[in-house]
Amino acid sequence: MEPFEGPLPPPSVLERYEALYPDAPRIIFSSFEEQGKHRRAIEDFAIRQEARRAMLGLWAGYTLSILFLFVCAYLILSGYEVAGTILGVADLATLAGVFVYGSQQRRRERERKAEGMVRALTGRTPLPARETPPG
Repeated sequence: MEPFEGPLPPPSVLERYEALYPDAPRIIFSSFEEQGKHRRAIEDFAIRQEARRAMLGLWAGYTLSILFLFVCAYLILSGYEVAGTILGVADLATLAGVFVYGSQQRRRERERKAEGMVRALTGRTPLPARETPPG
C-alpha cells in the first residue's frame, strides 16, 4: 500500500479498491462529500451562533449604557450634579474603552488569520507588520 496525503486516495489506489469491491470509489467519494457537507453545516451553525451572541451582547451593552445615562440624568436633575456628572463621564469613558479594546481585538484577530494564510500558502512565518525585511 502506498502512503498518501489528503482526504482522498490517489487514482491508482482507487483502482485497486475498485478491483476488490466495485462500489468502493463511489462509497469513498460519497463519504468525502458527506463529510464536507457536515463540516460546512457545523461551521455555518458556529458562525451564526457567534453572530447572534455578539448581537445580543451589543444590545445588552447598549441597553445598560442608556439606562445608566438615564440614572445619571436623574441624579443631575435631583440636585446631585457632581455625582451624576462623574457617573455619566465614567459611563461614556467605559463605552469608549470597550470600543477601543474591541477594535484592537479585531485587528489582532485579522493579523492572526493573515499569518495563518501566509503560513498555509508559503510554509513560512510572515514578518511582523511593523518590521521591514533586511536589505
